[in-house]
Amino acid sequence: MNKRVKCIRKKLRLNQTEFGIKIGLKQRTIADIESGRNTLTERNFEAICRVFNVNPDWLRNNNGEMFMPQKKSQYLDLLIKEYGLDCEHKILIESILELPPEVWSHVIEWIKKCASKICLQSSDFAKENRRLELEAQINQARQELAEMNMDYVGKSDDCR
Repeated sequence: MNKRVKCIRKKLRLNQTEFGIKIGLKQRTIADIESGRNTLTERNFEAICRVFNVNPDWLRNNNGEMFMPQKKSQYLDLLIKEYGLDCEHKILIESILELPPEVWSHVIEWIKKCASKICLQSSDFAKENRRLELEAQINQARQELAEMNMDYVGKSDDCR
């Protein structure tokens, strides 16, 4: 069982400290369990199975799959948590996922049209900003030329 604890931790890409924190154990305790110096208590066995969704029969007897199959709602809950989404986002995602397969191509086309419009709008916005910047630069250059011309006219008048 000790080797399987290490296998779970490696599969989850956690170091001993991270793994231990999630189940309320210190890094040293995890190291002792993995090395066989300590046996896995029933309490820690249950914590590993509960926290990491581990198949108890696999952990105890090496039977079946390492992890219990997750329900669709568990995956969605993980996404909601990871991305900090609210209830309305969850409802939207659930509604999209409940669409029949034949509707998906229409949804994808609609999303592509929306994205295209957004790109065009942002492109038009960028062009307008660039036009205004160039216009401001031209006006600045005109003003500087006018000032230089005034200086030149004033100097040439002094020579007469």
